[in-house]
Amino acid sequence: MKIAQILLSKSDFNSKTRFESASKTLDFMLNYGVIPIVNENDTVNTSDIKFGDNDTVAAMVAILCNAKWCFLLTDVDYLYDSNPKTNKDAKPIYEIFDINEIDKIDTSTNGTQWGTGGMVRDY
Repeated sequence: MKIAQILLSKSDFNSKTRFESASKTLDFMLNYGVIPIVNENDTVNTSDIKFGDNDTVAAMVAILCNAKWCFLLTDVDYLYDSNPKTNKDAKPIYEIFDINEIDKIDTSTNGTQWGTGGMVRDY
């Protein structure tokens, strides 16, 4: 497999020229069978160190690539009715039939030093 790393910062999504350049680069890579590994460019961009979490970066890259789908992987087995790390009685939710049902679930958490944790419905 051919792979290449792409480093992006928040400013890459806020500038039309840089957005288009990143989009063309990713399109070129995908058309040539190169798998892009996308990371935040926090090595040189101190003002954007807290660009967001990886889910946000993934969603923005999906938009950049005009993707039909964006799948997010997690280390949690299910959606729970409360935080299973702090509530031993948390029950898994196997199916959601109405997206508004998520509003009744506590999906927030303080996270850790490695991630923001939880889920936020932002629409």
